[in-house]
Parts: sequence; C-alpha cells; structure tokens
Amino acid sequence: MTDPVSSSTGGMRPGTAVHTLALHLHLQHQMPLGELAPYFRALAAGRALATRCTVCGRSWFAPRLACPDHGPRTQWHELPGHGRLVAVTQTQTSLPFNDNISASHGFALVAMAGADNLCFARLAPALHAAQPGQPLWISRAAGVWPHPAQAAEFVGRAEDRVVLPLPER
Repeated sequence: MTDPVSSSTGGMRPGTAVHTLALHLHLQHQMPLGELAPYFRALAAGRALATRCTVCGRSWFAPRLACPDHGPRTQWHELPGHGRLVAVTQTQTSLPFNDNISASHGFALVAMAGADNLCFARLAPALHAAQPGQPLWISRAAGVWPHPAQAAEFVGRAEDRVVLPLPER
C-alpha cells in the first residue's frame, strides 16, 4: 500500500513542508433553482428563455431577475433561439460534474436575437472551426447532463437544432 499523504514546500519558505491528502469524494445534493427555474427548464429543452424589463423593454439572456435601472420589473419571454457568434475559444478541459472526462470544447460569447446582452455558450463538437459572425442556434445537447446549464449547446445550422417541449412546472 502506498502512503496517501504527500509532502511539498507548496510555495512556502524553504524547509516548510505542506502535507496534503488526496481525497476522492462523491456528493449528491438537491440544488434549488429558485426564481431561475424557468430559465433552467428551458435550457434543458434547448430553448432560450429571457427576461424583459416591463418599463424600458431591455431583454437579457441569460436572464436578470431585476433591471439595473428599474428594479424587479421583469417578465419571462422566449427568444427565437438563434444568434451570432461574437468571440470563441477552444480548449481541452472537463466539464463540471462530468467525471473529469477531458475533451476538446468550444466556448463562445453569443449575441442572441432579441437580447441586449451577450451570453456565454458551449458549442457543439462539430463547431471546432467556428468563426465570429457565424449564425448559431441553441439546442438540446445529446446525452444526460448533471446540470441543466450543461444540457444546452449551440449548433451551426437550424436543421441540427433539437428543441423539446417545455416541461410542466
């Protein structure tokens, strides 16, 4: 059996050891979605649900529950589900809560039609060569995802979009 305790200087002054223990944890937690539950339900269905200020008409995706100028006077509304890629990066990483499975992922800032802000997006694997200005559509990602924010991805063609019915509340 190997010793599970490791030692290093950990960036501290020479001669000072930092002792660490590698722990592998499994945690199950019921995470409340609160007032953002409609947004997360829509993401899990491949839909873009935004909020709009009832006073000034500004719209946000990802939603804001309060307008920065007029307070909590927002209403939910569904966007058409398409937008334009503003910026993109490709990286080799594992997604949170995904068993540390490292893969190539594209992440982007997207200007959604009907929203006044940019949203952070995960691109479908087929978009490894995505370019700014390219049209994108939000879609339900294939598979089972531990968090509804991971269940949405952006695809490069409307005919590749998967949209599910919104579940009952």
